[in-house]
Amino acid sequence: MAETRQLAAILAADAANSERRRVSPVNLIVKARGPSGPAKIRSDDPKHALSLVRYLRTIGYKAWIEDRNGKEIEETVLIKAIG
Repeated sequence: MAETRQLAAILAADAANSERRRVSPVNLIVKARGPSGPAKIRSDDPKHALSLVRYLRTIGYKAWIEDRNGKEIEETVLIKAIG
């Protein structure tokens, strides 16, 4: 529950700050290992990141989502945070 609030706070703060900046920083990184090698995809949109993870898994990759500090984010927490 605390992770959900923390992630929601990060996303809200970044959304507020992005209005002040021209380019917002990448919040999420989708990483994967699979048959054709490793993948690393940056995304600002949590829904897009979840979709990428699901797609990569369907084509045989082991995929996960990390925050900008390299800490893995549980998908259930991310789903709860985006509502």
